[in-house]
Amino acid sequence: MLIVTPYVVAEAEGNIPNLPAIAISQCTALQPQLQVMDDVFTIDRPAVFGPAKDRSILFSELAWADLLLTLDWQDFGALIDRTFYGLRVLRPGSFLAQQRLGARLI
Repeated sequence: MLIVTPYVVAEAEGNIPNLPAIAISQCTALQPQLQVMDDVFTIDRPAVFGPAKDRSILFSELAWADLLLTLDWQDFGALIDRTFYGLRVLRPGSFLAQQRLGARLI
């Protein structure tokens, strides 16, 4: 299942015009698989995470998912290939490589 929040959807829609044309059709194809969950803005644990604008992405995924896939190296770079209170943070390519190694993808 693919989990997103309203904030993630808005950010993705703002970035799509900067991507190749095929990205629009791929995003459209993915929409039926998306489960939209509420944005989460605070957590009950200490957190030091600089980019205030993306804090809700991190906190929402911690609340709703076990994995955050991101291409946002600038804001999430310090967390990529690590965990945040058990939430794995990976780039999509790393995730796909791990799935292939585990024989979960062809």
